[in-house]
Amino acid sequence: MRKILSLIFITVIGISSSFAKELEGTNLQAVKTVLEANLGVNEFEELQDQLNFLNRIERKIASYGDGISEEAKLICKLVIAKQKETAIGMDKLKKEDVQKKTSKPEKDPVKEAAAMEMFNEFKALAEANEDLSSHFYYYYKQAEFATMQYLPIGQKMEIFKNILKDYEKIEEMNPNYGENLFTLGMVMYMMPKAMGGNKEAGLEKILKASKVSATKYERVSALALYSQIMFEEKKYEEAKNYLAMAHQQVPLNKSFEKIQEMNDAGYSFFKMEEYRKKVKKSEKE
Repeated sequence: MRKILSLIFITVIGISSSFAKELEGTNLQAVKTVLEANLGVNEFEELQDQLNFLNRIERKIASYGDGISEEAKLICKLVIAKQKETAIGMDKLKKEDVQKKTSKPEKDPVKEAAAMEMFNEFKALAEANEDLSSHFYYYYKQAEFATMQYLPIGQKMEIFKNILKDYEKIEEMNPNYGENLFTLGMVMYMMPKAMGGNKEAGLEKILKASKVSATKYERVSALALYSQIMFEEKKYEEAKNYLAMAHQQVPLNKSFEKIQEMNDAGYSFFKMEEYRKKVKKSEKE
């Protein structure tokens, strides 16, 4: 047992000159077991690091010449070869898994045709309807189909541009309509430049919504959204300040139901409290 423990120690921290004696005097099956246990493939994140380690152990064993029996050397060689094979196999599986997760799903012609049909139907309804709220609703429904995997990128871009135009029309008619400013700002912030997005202008509109909105829940929601964006941009001081402003308007000691009523776009204060803790934790880090 002492010899086995000694061998484990030697294998893990580097093979010393006493290794030859240990191999000679130890049961060969025990040598095999100990080597397998200490050359596990889970210790290294990168395949190359694992292979470098195994090669180093292999060279050290070979360097002992006649001090180790040929049988012991062969067992060590076989164990190391097996570990290399396992490491390469595991690395391949890991890469295949990553590829599977990131690769695009196969196209389905039937689904693509159905989605395109709905896309065109909602587009026709939007163009035929003069009422702006209905107009927007149909574009929104169109967008739902556009987000599906089987619609071409051109259709998606067309929809988002149309939605942005609708929001801008509403802003022209009522520059201080908070709910529109909130959503327009969020859309502009999130959308790529190619689709009409503009991060800076989007943030300005969200901030404006937090000041000019007619209702408290709209003002608070805008502050919460602005704080969330600042947090994601790692501007923790600003995130904390805007979240504090939101808390001043709706104290957390109010009932959860009341808080929910005063909330918009899914930013519940129940979740915001958890988010506030995250901000504090990030500041400490």
